[in-house]
Parts: sequence; structure tokens; C-alpha cells
Amino acid sequence: AINRYINDSAALRWSLGGVSLVEGMSRNAPAAAAAVAELKQQANEWMELFGPDLMQRGEAWALVATGEITAARAVLRAAVTRAEELEQQPPLAVVLHDLARLGEPGSVRERLAELATTCEGEWVPALARHAAALARGSGPDLDTAAGAFARLGALLLACEAAAPANGERFDEE
Repeated sequence: AINRYINDSAALRWSLGGVSLVEGMSRNAPAAAAAVAELKQQANEWMELFGPDLMQRGEAWALVATGEITAARAVLRAAVTRAEELEQQPPLAVVLHDLARLGEPGSVRERLAELATTCEGEWVPALARHAAALARGSGPDLDTAAGAFARLGALLLACEAAAPANGERFDEE
């Protein structure tokens, strides 16, 4: 509301991307779709900060909320391309990790492993370990990834990493 009031279109786009991301991950399809629809009505700003990791991911997770996993993966692949063009490594890692979460860990694990060696901190290496564990289908490795996420405070991802042992998956259409 504030961004609309002060006519800050860039921040409004970021906010709508965040809303679509959160609502999509929460499987609230109507709210996610509404945020994506409003986002698409906004002028495409020259500023592309947060484009791949907020706006495009938000659109992808809105699709996940409606069960359109294949379409979500296509949006994420486009986000990968854009993040690479913009040389945005941490956002690239997050988008690649989403592809791993949605059933394509084998196609992204090597690139995530590369990013883990160039990005500072523990976040990208944790994403890379999780993608590798998903690709291997290794319960002990998934438990290790869950522990790494938990130590970083990423409790939702920690629970998700531990969920395959219980048969829960995001990547089914």
C-alpha cells in the first residue's frame, strides 16, 4: 500500500514478487495468482534487482500452488538464464535450488556446487548440499542437509529436506 501511495513502482514490483512467492509456497493459489496478476500489470522497470529471485520465483511458486509444476520449472529456468545474464550469483543459487526442490536436482547440482565455492558464507553451500542429496536420493545426506538448514535458521527448508523420508514431495504434478 505504501509503495502504491508513494508511486514507487520498483518497490511495488518487489513487494508483489515477495507476496506471490510466500503465498505460492504456502499453497494459497488465489492470493499468489492475484499478486502475479498485479505484478504483470506493472511496468517492467529498468531496475532488475530481485527480478530472478523474487518476481520470477514468485511466479513459479504461484504455479506450484495450482499444481502446474512443469510450468513452474519453465519459469525457473528462465530465471536461471536471467540471473546468469545479470551475474547475480546468490539469486542464481536460490533459483537453481528451487529447481532441485521441484524435481530437477540432477540438472542443477553441479552448477550449485560451483557457486558454493565462489559465494561467501554458508547459505549457498547448504543449498548445494541439499541439491546433491536430492540427486543421490540419500537419506543420511538429506538429514545432513536438514541439519545445515536448521543451523542457519531456515527451518522450513530443514523440514522439507527431512520430508522425503516420509514420502512428501513438491515435484509431483
